[in-house]
Amino acid sequence: MSSDDPHASTPADSQDPRALRVERLVRRVIHQRLHGEPVNDAQLIAEHSDLAPELAQALARLEHIERARAAATFKNAPQNTPDPPPELDVPDGDPLDDLTFSDTGDEPQITVEAPGYRISRRTDPDAVGQNYTALQQSTGRRVALRVMPAEWFASDDDRLRFARQVQTLAVLEHPHIVGVLDCGRTAAGEPFVVTPVVDGVTLDAWLEERPKLPDQLRLLMRLCDAVNAGHLRGVAHGSLSPASILVDRRGEPHLLNFGLRTSLGAHLHIRDDVQALGRMLESMLQHIPPAQRDARLDAIVRKALHEHKEPGYHTAGELSRDMADFLSGRPTHAGRSGAGAAWLIAAGAAVLLAAAAALAWMLCH
Repeated sequence: MSSDDPHASTPADSQDPRALRVERLVRRVIHQRLHGEPVNDAQLIAEHSDLAPELAQALARLEHIERARAAATFKNAPQNTPDPPPELDVPDGDPLDDLTFSDTGDEPQITVEAPGYRISRRTDPDAVGQNYTALQQSTGRRVALRVMPAEWFASDDDRLRFARQVQTLAVLEHPHIVGVLDCGRTAAGEPFVVTPVVDGVTLDAWLEERPKLPDQLRLLMRLCDAVNAGHLRGVAHGSLSPASILVDRRGEPHLLNFGLRTSLGAHLHIRDDVQALGRMLESMLQHIPPAQRDARLDAIVRKALHEHKEPGYHTAGELSRDMADFLSGRPTHAGRSGAGAAWLIAAGAAVLLAAAAALAWMLCH
């Protein structure tokens, strides 16, 4: 087995010197974090209580290094920087100007300068933060650049959490999650992130076109699968809403700003995202008169929203599977609690009656 494998172990692990065991555990933590896997330091120390003092000290040093790297990643541009690569010539009327997140009306004046990027226009001024389309000067690639609100970085913990989330999103490849390509600070010192440009309309605008209900459900199922993929990496969206979803010309959804504000480690629960998906399903059903609506879909909404003492979905994947079962005509899990209990009572009563009849026949014969 290769010694480069951070998960490698041998039967002689317990015989290794303490320092070597601590080093292996720290290497494993680094490997997991680089691949977006959540790590609980306290739990790791508890699992290796015999190494508690040395392991706690090593993890503290690792956190100190990560904080320094996070600060370096988002530091202000240095005074003596090498000349940037030459800007690519972009003719007037470049199609970059047509790639917007929404119809913004009058253009606000652009005052932001991001090293390495030529900013073209402001998009979606009503969104949190400042959103722009830009040109990456080194590659000529058209990108979306978002300047993050300064209040999100009030403390070292905020900056460290954000840096970790950017690392996670950089390796989180999912067809319906808009990933992070780059990050840095503007000339004014404001943190920004760079993502691919998505040419599409918001979910609300797409729904105004009144697509067929099965198409709406399938789109929501794709969103559930994307959210679930983020949860499995330890990152929640945190501000999931129709405004954070763009639907392209092919009808494919794209989740924006996934996990850029908070994570599961920041007291945000999976259920928050699941309930947000439930509210989207609820809005999809608003155009259908209640008398014409399938009761199973209403039950799915109640379960997603955790209403009327209905046990909620534990994951977005469970919500997706229930919608898939509905579309295929299979029984759904939503709404089973009351019906299931009634069925069990009826079945139990039938068994007791049968047993009583059998006993009476035996006594008579």
